Amino acid sequence: MLVPNLPSDIIQHILANLSIKEIYVLRRVNHEWFYLFEHALMEHMTTHESQILVRVGPKPTPALSMALSCVGYEPKTGIFTFKPVDRERPITCKRWNLRQVKILFGDWNGVGKTMHNNNVNGMQENPIMSGLTTQSPLEANSVTAEALTLYANIKFHVDYVEAVLKEYQVSISAGQTNDSPNLRYITEKKVAFMGDKDMICKCRFKYILPDPKDQNESLSVDLDDCAVSFDIDFVKVRSSWIFSGLSTHSPMPSHQIYESRYALLDQLTSDQDIDYNRYASIVLDWVTSSAGIEDEKTITLLKHLKLTEGDFNTRELLARALEAKGVTPHHMWKFGIVRRFLANPESSSMTFDQIVEKVVLTQSGETQLSTPTNSKNAESKLFRWNFARFS
Repeated sequence: MLVPNLPSDIIQHILANLSIKEIYVLRRVNHEWFYLFEHALMEHMTTHESQILVRVGPKPTPALSMALSCVGYEPKTGIFTFKPVDRERPITCKRWNLRQVKILFGDWNGVGKTMHNNNVNGMQENPIMSGLTTQSPLEANSVTAEALTLYANIKFHVDYVEAVLKEYQVSISAGQTNDSPNLRYITEKKVAFMGDKDMICKCRFKYILPDPKDQNESLSVDLDDCAVSFDIDFVKVRSSWIFSGLSTHSPMPSHQIYESRYALLDQLTSDQDIDYNRYASIVLDWVTSSAGIEDEKTITLLKHLKLTEGDFNTRELLARALEAKGVTPHHMWKFGIVRRFLANPESSSMTFDQIVEKVVLTQSGETQLSTPTNSKNAESKLFRWNFARFS
């Protein structure tokens, strides 16, 4: 007990008044505190109306965003469930918008602003850089320009928060069709899943044809011209996901969501020597179900994973390729070229291998820049210049 002779529910209520970051720090004290603060976290989010924001498309737009509130916590699995707030309606967007989906928690660094303005990256503006907007242009190769460039690189690297920049992709059919049964199929709502080690999102989508009364055998439809209705069923997370966007330092350890289900699937795939994408939509669908070893859903999943050689998408292949080159996948989302490539790899001016090479070279350079010695020297140099310029 934290306080002798004081009931746990009262302690929990008191702890719920702490900030999310304070709850994160204190829950690591010991095993008992971990579970006590998990309940306190649930009460905190309910009391303070903490929300998840699901946003589609390259820029934050209210019409392309959906807010979800916490509706439950399962102590046995450590899973928090978020569902859309009552006022939310399905998002209507273009197909390609679903190639850039962000799932953000309102208490993360910088995210509060992204919910209501056009701060794309969720990073705070650098006051030193903004102070230069009214000054004369800098010469490209000047000492000042070099100092600012070095400072900006270090600042970005140090302030980088993976969770804020990470994007997910919902793959849906594209092209042109005039097949009547296929038209009926694409206008039906379909289920898709997105996720990571400690987060799973279940969504639904369907095409909205231009004029439903004209759906006949002679109708030809270009799906790129059609709108898509996109809705969220739920987002399930572990507490590690909630805390992941609070720190700008090394990534926080992630807790495996549905750990027992993944353990079972690992055993089944190992028996058949199958390496698989743990976050493929069909895998996440199975993980969130109660399908047993001999159920049809399990048999279908294993057949699919064997047929597709693990159902690896471009995102997972890129993460593996970077890891093989010594770059932790945690860093990949800081690069705009990665996000643009994953959003539309077919139209990218760079190949998969070129993206990998570019990230590896850039990340190795940023790692050197972000060492304490270089950071201190760069900031000192910039301070001296800034003082002289504005004093």
